[in-house]
Amino acid sequence: MTDRFGRSAPGTDHPGRLTPGTGRGGRLASGTDRAEQPGPGAAGTAPVSSPIFGKPFPTFGRSFRTLRKDQNTMISDVHLSGVQLDVIRQELEGQLLRWTRQLAELEASVSDDSVEVSEKAALLADIVSAERSTSVVRTALKDISELTYGRCDGCGLGIPFERLKARPLARFCMRCQLRHENG
Repeated sequence: MTDRFGRSAPGTDHPGRLTPGTGRGGRLASGTDRAEQPGPGAAGTAPVSSPIFGKPFPTFGRSFRTLRKDQNTMISDVHLSGVQLDVIRQELEGQLLRWTRQLAELEASVSDDSVEVSEKAALLADIVSAERSTSVVRTALKDISELTYGRCDGCGLGIPFERLKARPLARFCMRCQLRHENG
């Protein structure tokens, strides 16, 4: 039964509509209490999976930023090809070889008795810098072998190959790098 505007008349039962006079938290026309209706992500309901990512959609408790980061992490897992990783690995191995040679030369210079104390202090500072650089390069090579290399520390997205080729030790994408530098 409808009124003159085409709306259902009060008292008619339609699934999903409130019966008249029950207000917001009342009884649905189907006979169940509104409070008994399971909400999204509630116990007893199967989570709906995303057709693209194959993961369940987040519950309302998760933020959009978390969802976006989860999705981007899944995408960025495959953002570099094997050939691209080989190019970067070769560059990093070359850098490691150069730093290791420089470190050996610096250590030999420090052990030389003819070097003055002021020069030894500068050489020791150079040794610390070279050791730090070799450590960073070794970490990058380890990340390549574990397939975690090339992800931005700021946003979690994959860093473009062009940037990694120019700066293999880059930790941030350009947007996050600018944000990091500008504070």
